[in-house]
Amino acid sequence: MKGYYKIGDVAKYFHLSKETMRFYEDKKLIKSIRDPETGYRYFGYPELNQIKDIVQ
Repeated sequence: MKGYYKIGDVAKYFHLSKETMRFYEDKKLIKSIRDPETGYRYFGYPELNQIKDIVQ
C-alpha cells in the first residue's frame, strides 16, 4: 500500500513497541487501516501525526 506504513515500521520510527501501538488503537487514540487479505495494520500520514502528538 503506497503512502502507508506497517505497524512495525511505525513503532520502530517512534521507538515504541507494536504492543503499545495496539494499545493506542484499542483505546481509540489512533486508527489503523486493515488490509482485508492479510489483516495487517497500516498507518498513513494523518495517523503518524496523531502518534507524534501522543508521544510528545
